Amino acid sequence: MAFTVKASSPSSPATTRLTGALHGGAARVAARKLPAASLTLDRAPAPAGAERGMSSSVSRTMSRLREKGKAAFIPYITAGDPDMGTTAEALRVLDACGADVIELGVPFSDPYTDGPVIQASAARALAAGATLDGVMSMLKEVTPELSCPVVLFSYFGPIVRRGPANFTAAAKEAGVQGLIVPDLPYVETCTFRSEATKNNLELVLLITPATPADKMKAITAASGGFVYLVSVNGVTGSRQNVNPRVEHLLQEIKQVTDKAVCVGFGISTPDHVRQIADWGADGVIIGSAMVRQLGEAASPKQGLKRLEKLQLELNVHSVARAYVAMAFTTMKASPMSASSSSAPVLRRCVAPPARVAAAWRLAAAAASVALEASPVPAAAAVERRMSVSQTMSKLKEKGKTAFIPYITAGDPDMGTTAEALRLLDACGADVIELGVPFSDPYADGPVIQASASRALAAGATPEAVLSMLKEVTPELSCPVVLLSYLGPILRRGAANFTAAAKEAGVQGLIVPDLPYVDTCTFRSEAIKSNLELVLLTTPATPGERMKIITEASGGFVYLVSVNGVTGPRPKVNTRVEHLLQDIKLVTDKAVCVGFGISTPDHVRQIAGWGADGVIIGSAMVRQLGEAASPKQGLKRLEEYARRMKDALP
Repeated sequence: MAFTVKASSPSSPATTRLTGALHGGAARVAARKLPAASLTLDRAPAPAGAERGMSSSVSRTMSRLREKGKAAFIPYITAGDPDMGTTAEALRVLDACGADVIELGVPFSDPYTDGPVIQASAARALAAGATLDGVMSMLKEVTPELSCPVVLFSYFGPIVRRGPANFTAAAKEAGVQGLIVPDLPYVETCTFRSEATKNNLELVLLITPATPADKMKAITAASGGFVYLVSVNGVTGSRQNVNPRVEHLLQEIKQVTDKAVCVGFGISTPDHVRQIADWGADGVIIGSAMVRQLGEAASPKQGLKRLEKLQLELNVHSVARAYVAMAFTTMKASPMSASSSSAPVLRRCVAPPARVAAAWRLAAAAASVALEASPVPAAAAVERRMSVSQTMSKLKEKGKTAFIPYITAGDPDMGTTAEALRLLDACGADVIELGVPFSDPYADGPVIQASASRALAAGATPEAVLSMLKEVTPELSCPVVLLSYLGPILRRGAANFTAAAKEAGVQGLIVPDLPYVDTCTFRSEAIKSNLELVLLTTPATPGERMKIITEASGGFVYLVSVNGVTGPRPKVNTRVEHLLQDIKLVTDKAVCVGFGISTPDHVRQIAGWGADGVIIGSAMVRQLGEAASPKQGLKRLEEYARRMKDALP
């Protein structure tokens, strides 16, 4: 950069440590649900003694602040947005402005727990050429100059591609002192944390409002540095008010741990900061609000100047100063362009590298791969049923809207699930979506999270789900689409999983957390087994990527109606009408809408907007989950399914 950011003297207002701070940012993840039979997390060990550079470890920093009665200011920015040089300057500025810990995000093509602001920032960074190696190289030069520790925020994809041992070793060499991996499966935490500990890195774990009490206790015991409390169920981004549940959640967490607890997600104003600090938080994390400040700057130089100016304008008062620091941080990350240049496009499909431990090393050789149009699966239909795409085509010809109910396999037990499948088929389901229960359903809200936990507690496994389907699918007249998070697929292996699904009579797959860059590779395995891979698009999906996704999607295009987790909502997002129009301009495939649909009025409204199908999940799951007995649950499910089906044209 052609200019220099000067740190004020320790006595000046500009460098006084903040007792509160903002962050709306890089927080993400969901309740870590773990069946009783799964691994137990032991208490996180303290990091080794050697300090890097001048900064102390994250946990020591938090302890020192708590002793002084101060709350930590933890800003978040995205590495490489708008460029790596500006990121380096922003880190120095944030440190000079009093950041206690800095959270730096590794840009990723599929930041699915982030809202539009951080998604935009990541896309801009990738379009500017940001790479993991570039981030580490920049940090290696900058961290020796910083007085505060840096926590690296990375999705699991970049870690998987490099390998946990290599990734953590590189992070250590770069001067990083902590890690946050929002989509790290809970069952993989012990293994990955061992690698982090070897390299003197503290692995910060996350808790959400939906985390069960027993898991919360295990997570707090295992978390390193501090405990990250996600204030809401949903994606990152500024919100008007702080979730009032945060106050009670802080009390509950502090009853089971003496570790520092920091709050993030949706924090964007001084009032938010004051409120969270008053509730007893040990730190406040500000992301999206910081990122927005940088993204609104006309140039990197202006962004840095805005940061410095904001510092001078805000009062010395501790909370006001928190806002100052926040503004500095905000200037860094910027909104994602909707152009094709902002979204990495894979040029070719490549085979995944070798598997390591329980993780499938899905990786494409390049930073992007172009997804060619999805081929129609092999001609032979499973048994006497039509494929998903054939079913949708037939309904469109008749001017009908598909009714697609979702239930969780194994809730309350596998026998009831089998009966529920037969019942939904008899009630007129056109396609049935069946969820494989998983310990970390971070795209789901409380209803489906609870359903998955009940199923796992009752002994449900992927093998049992497939075995049940093998018995039941020959009796059904409609196709079954299996929804599975990537974790169960990784553990079995993509080829084995898809082959087993085919043998079980499944005709489609949905993998909500499948990284975009790995779609081509995984879809190849699905096609080999005559399975249609349904891809998802959201309100935050850029236009160019939406076009690629619709071309590659099999069966139908799944339009997620909101940015956030599953669960009933009072009203349908009005943007859905325009999103449907946008999608239909670029594809003639069926487009089905899901997330938050729970009433006949919702169904009629979405069908009236031109949707080719309506997907109903949480409301269906609730019929079974809230029943006093399986028999009553099936009766409730039938009544509800018929009402929703009757509302469709």
